[in-house]
Amino acid sequence: MKPNKYYRRRRGILRGRFNPRLLPNPHTILRRLWIIYGNTNNNGYWSLCCPFHKDSDFSLSLHHLDGNYFCHECGAKGNILDFYMEVTGKDFIKASTELGAWEISYDIYRYR
Repeated sequence: MKPNKYYRRRRGILRGRFNPRLLPNPHTILRRLWIIYGNTNNNGYWSLCCPFHKDSDFSLSLHHLDGNYFCHECGAKGNILDFYMEVTGKDFIKASTELGAWEISYDIYRYR
């Protein structure tokens, strides 16, 4: 259909943005990944086996509120979203969508 002055064609663009406040807590993410962690130390870090290298003891420390992690053997570090992306092998948008931190909006533009 050819547009004229009485016809408005709508086109939409699917957009999204990352909202870090919507990320679940680290306990929920570790449960989803079936990763077992040890006790919490005085600074609030959990000890767990590092999934990035062959590990038999607890060498990775992950903060139970912030989600920051650091491996004392291989040097892997980052936040909880980086951890989820590395373990699952997904990119940023897919990982944040699965965790519920990617807000999707549909913008409608009108043309004459």
